[in-house]
Amino acid sequence: MNSNGWVKVFIPTLVGLMGVLIGYAIAPTSAKIEDNRIRTEMNLQRILTAQTETATLQTDINYIKESLLRIEGDIKEIKGK
Repeated sequence: MNSNGWVKVFIPTLVGLMGVLIGYAIAPTSAKIEDNRIRTEMNLQRILTAQTETATLQTDINYIKESLLRIEGDIKEIKGK
């Protein structure tokens, strides 16, 4: 082969080898991205659950406050009689 023949073989081989190396470099990164995406979704689900629980607790607190106010009113009414 002359020098031109080597170039025709060497360049595609080099490009192919670079493609394989880049593939090996990207694959773990893609796996990390997917892992981070899953973790983010799980964290968002936890946040939504916590928000729901907080809203439920706030509703319970409001109900207890209203009950205490009614009891306080009843006590004042009984004392007034």
